[in-house]
Amino acid sequence: MLKLLIFFSLLSISQNILCETPIVLENGKDNYEIGLNLKFFEDKSGKLTIDDVNDPKWASKFIKSKKKVSNFGFSDSTFWVKFTVINNSNNSFWFVNQDASITEKIDFFKKNKDHWDKISTGTDRSFRTRDIEDKGFIFYIKPEKKVTYFLKIQSTMPIVNLSISSPKYLMPKRTWGNLIAGLFFGLIISFFLLNIFIFVSTRNLSYLYYSLYVI
Repeated sequence: MLKLLIFFSLLSISQNILCETPIVLENGKDNYEIGLNLKFFEDKSGKLTIDDVNDPKWASKFIKSKKKVSNFGFSDSTFWVKFTVINNSNNSFWFVNQDASITEKIDFFKKNKDHWDKISTGTDRSFRTRDIEDKGFIFYIKPEKKVTYFLKIQSTMPIVNLSISSPKYLMPKRTWGNLIAGLFFGLIISFFLLNIFIFVSTRNLSYLYYSLYVI
C-alpha cells in the first residue's frame, strides 16, 4: 500500500513538471498571450526567495495555469509565477508585459550566468523603477534558446495578465494608447478649467463642486 502511494505521488509530481508548456517565439508572430503557459506557486509565508523557488524540490509546488488571465481575489499571500521561453525567431529581444496596472509590488527575475538579475517595481514603488515607463509593467528580455523567468507578485488583489511582444508590435500599440489617454486627460482638464472659470465669474458653488468631482 505504501509503495502504491509513493508511486502515485511520484507520478503526480512528474506529470506536473512535464505539463509545463514553453512559449516558442517564432518569425511571423509578434505577440503571444501566455496565460496558459504559466505555472503558479502561492507562498503564504511571503518569506521564500528566488533561490528557494528555483530549487528542484519546489518544482512540484508550481501548478499549471488554466486561465489566460488569473485573478486570485483578495489575498495576503505572495504569488510566484514561472514560465519558460524558447526563442526560435530572428528577434534578439522581446518584452514581457504584465497588463495589470494595480499590482502593488512586482519583482521580475532573469538569470544572468550564475546569479539572478531582479527588477523591482509596482504601484507602491517609484515610477522610475519601471524597466520601461508605461502604465502597465513591461520588462525587457533577451532570450537565447531556452530560458526560464520568474515573477514575484505581492498585491491586495493579485491579477496576472501576461503577454510577450516584439518591439514591432508593442511600440505602435503603446503610442496609440498614450494618445488616447492624453486626449482623455486633456478633456478632463478642459472641463475642470471651464467650471473653475464659471465659478470665479458667477460665484455659484455648484460649479466648484462639479470641478472637484471632475478632478
